[in-house]
Amino acid sequence: MEANVYSPKPFADTDDETIESGGLHSQNPLHPSQMAIPLHILALRRLASKIIKKVYSASKDNHQSLEERVGIIQSLHKELIDWRRNMPFPLQDVHPQVPHLSSSWFDFNYHTHLAMLYRPSPLLPTLDESRVKTLAMAAAMSIREAVNMHRQHRFAYNWLNLLSVYTSTLSLIYAVTTRPDNLIDVLKETKAIDDLKLAIVIFDTLSVKFAAAKKIRRMVDEIVKRYEGLSFPN
Repeated sequence: MEANVYSPKPFADTDDETIESGGLHSQNPLHPSQMAIPLHILALRRLASKIIKKVYSASKDNHQSLEERVGIIQSLHKELIDWRRNMPFPLQDVHPQVPHLSSSWFDFNYHTHLAMLYRPSPLLPTLDESRVKTLAMAAAMSIREAVNMHRQHRFAYNWLNLLSVYTSTLSLIYAVTTRPDNLIDVLKETKAIDDLKLAIVIFDTLSVKFAAAKKIRRMVDEIVKRYEGLSFPN
C-alpha cells in the first residue's frame, strides 16, 4: 500500500455539511468530496491492520475449528471486495502521475491485500487447492496492476512497493509449485512465466534505487529460466 502524504489542501475545500456521524457524504454523487479518497485509503489501512491481527497474529494454540478459521478469511475477503466496490467514483484525475487517482492503484492494493489474506499464515498454515488458486490469481493480478501503473508513470518506486511486489512474486511462485497438478500444466494454465517476467520489469526499475531489488531480480530470472526449461525443453 502506498505511503502517501497529503497536504492540507484536500481538507480545506471540504464542506462541513458533508461530514456526518456515519461518514463522509458528497452532496453530488457524480462529484465525490475531496476527502473521499483519503478516507478510502484510511479504510484500507484499517482493514490491513485487521488482517494482520486476525490472520498473522493468531496464536499457535488457537482452538478455533477449521470452519471458523476459514470463516474469518471469507469475512475479510468480503470486506476487501466491499472496499474495492465502494471506491470513490469518478476519480478526479487532476494529476496524471498521482497513483491513487487511477483505478489501477485500487486494483493493485485490492489484489495485494487479497494475496496477503490467502498466503499460508498462523491462522491457516496449509491451504487447500481452492485457496491456492485464489492466491495464485491474486498474486498475478497484483503484479500486473503494478506494471500497469509503471507504464502509466504512476507507480511509486519506494521500499513499501518493493516489498509488496516481492511478496506477491513469492506468493505466485509458492502457489504454482505447491499445486498437486503437473507443474508444466499449471505453468501454462496460470501464465505464471509471463507474470514473473512482468515482476522482473518492476525489479529492474527498483534496482536503480534499491540494491535488494537487483538481487531479487536475479533470483526471479533464475526461476523463470527453470520454469521455461520445464515448459519448453530443448
